[in-house]
Amino acid sequence: MKRLFILVSVLALIVLLAPATLVFAATPDGAAGPWADSVVSYTQGLRKDGSAVLATRSAPTAALGIAENNTVEGNFFSLGFGGWIILGFDNWIVNGSSNDIQLVEATNETYPAELVDVYVSQDGSSWVQIANDVNKDVSVDMGSETWARYVKIVDQTNPAVHASNADAYDLDGVQALHSVESFSIMASPDESLNPVGGEHTVTATITPAVEGIPVHFDVAGANTANGVEDTNASGVAQFSYTGSNSGQDTITVWIDQDLDNVFSDTIDSWDKVEKTWWTENFVTGGGNIKDGNKSLWTFGGNVGYVEGVGIVGQFQIVDHTSKVSWHCHNDFSSLVFLGPAIVGPPGPSASHSIATFTGTFTSNKGGSATLTVVIVDVAEPGAGADTITISSGIGFPSGTQTISGGNFQVHDIE
Repeated sequence: MKRLFILVSVLALIVLLAPATLVFAATPDGAAGPWADSVVSYTQGLRKDGSAVLATRSAPTAALGIAENNTVEGNFFSLGFGGWIILGFDNWIVNGSSNDIQLVEATNETYPAELVDVYVSQDGSSWVQIANDVNKDVSVDMGSETWARYVKIVDQTNPAVHASNADAYDLDGVQALHSVESFSIMASPDESLNPVGGEHTVTATITPAVEGIPVHFDVAGANTANGVEDTNASGVAQFSYTGSNSGQDTITVWIDQDLDNVFSDTIDSWDKVEKTWWTENFVTGGGNIKDGNKSLWTFGGNVGYVEGVGIVGQFQIVDHTSKVSWHCHNDFSSLVFLGPAIVGPPGPSASHSIATFTGTFTSNKGGSATLTVVIVDVAEPGAGADTITISSGIGFPSGTQTISGGNFQVHDIE
């Protein structure tokens, strides 16, 4: 019994002493939560009497995660007079319709003013001050800043109004009152075709729409290019580049969620689209055949040849009477350019004026058909001059048809 009594006494002593020696840290709540997630850097000041701040108040990680909103030792970080701390957020702090950032300070009232200046940053190096000499628990607005990922808090407490053992502002937590865990992003167009030497523009749209979010555009494949463009107030960013080589490009658009400037398909928000560049003749355009003011047939698209890839493009034919559409997408078996040269202007000059292609077309009503289309670029504009012939099988009028409206163009790659 004596040994058991001694053991219990020792355990009791450990329990009694533990609260005075342990330093606690709050738990970051990650991108899904609105509270600060990391300590980037800090400099702790001293107490008014010049001594070091108590160890139980000196763990900067105590300012992370959800604020305990009490004055328990170890639950807050004392800045010390003139001290400062920079906190990082895994989520995006965004500018809302009211104040955007909440500071929680640990103080037993009534107590003299404990003041701080507040700054925000998007990259952790360039700072914008959004508040000065704010006192204790306070919410502040980001002003003209549309978003941030870092908050810097600098003590400005006046030591003259405090006792000798005072340690200035005691930071319990920092909360983003308006935040986004991550953005969804969509790029367009999904697929497109252009002649080599032309310019292509990719549009990225993010949700929710926040102005100033950097969107990365990376082009790989036949051509390489990259850039970063900020979104506008509608959440839209655009990037343009010139295709100098024939073939296919894959364009990745992404938002750097972890701000490491390295693309990750598991961390970052992203989308991909394709771009194909032609190197030889291609045909573009479309038109209709009418009976008076009523459209009976409409048709159009673009078909060309890419070196190393083959025939690419898309072409659609719509029968408005029966409400049946026929579409061929990159399923062409032949493409030939013939006929006399075209001398521009008004249209582009080309070595040929006739395009003939065959492809497998699928119907919106089910089924498929192998069709041959012959397009003759006669004039600019093409209405009443350019012609189209479509092989039988889908009910298109037999023989050569002059288009009622629209325009076809046969092009050379310069």
